[in-house]
Amino acid sequence: MTSMAADTVPVPDTHPDQIGLGFAEVIALMSLAPGDAAETTAAALGLAEHRGNPLVVSAGASSLVAHGYASATPDDEIEVTGPLAAIALALGTTERILELSLLTPDSIDRIWFVEAPDIAILLQERAALTWWAMAQRADLPRAEAIAFVIRKHLGQHPQSGVSLVRHGDPSGRRLLVKGGEAPWTIGFYRPGLEEVEESPADDPALLAAITDIRGA
Repeated sequence: MTSMAADTVPVPDTHPDQIGLGFAEVIALMSLAPGDAAETTAAALGLAEHRGNPLVVSAGASSLVAHGYASATPDDEIEVTGPLAAIALALGTTERILELSLLTPDSIDRIWFVEAPDIAILLQERAALTWWAMAQRADLPRAEAIAFVIRKHLGQHPQSGVSLVRHGDPSGRRLLVKGGEAPWTIGFYRPGLEEVEESPADDPALLAAITDIRGA
């Protein structure tokens, strides 16, 4: 039902910094590159039960066209270009997904780092299975991009913390970081542990911990 103009990636600077997507639109974009990677992405985002549902795919495709994110072809397919082609490529060919929870005493905000071989995007959680989609900073290594968000959050909310997990990690480990400015306090939670062993961490130690949890 759908097709992707992949030759339009990378994204020009004239495009918006972020694009709002509902769950049906995300499912429709995943259908552009179906396979194991898309299944992994759907599971990480809590969309596994909707993936492959023709009604959801059709609704998402229609919404993409209505918002001007896609165009219909004479063969009753849709075609996406530019930023949407990049997002579809990341969703359908992802090789690693990390979920970062930004914690404060009153709230939890979640960001998914979707890493594919040729592109990486961020999905920031909104309400009711909707997300802001944006490109990950291309000038930063992927572990450093995660560290950048963590440092910014902890600097703005000194009494807060973060939690980082890699989907598909059979150990179920979770990196926990808390504190304001460096040095921070870090620890690794593992299922079944009653207590988390914590230790102080400067910036190199934080990057090493993120690299460890990423598995690369």
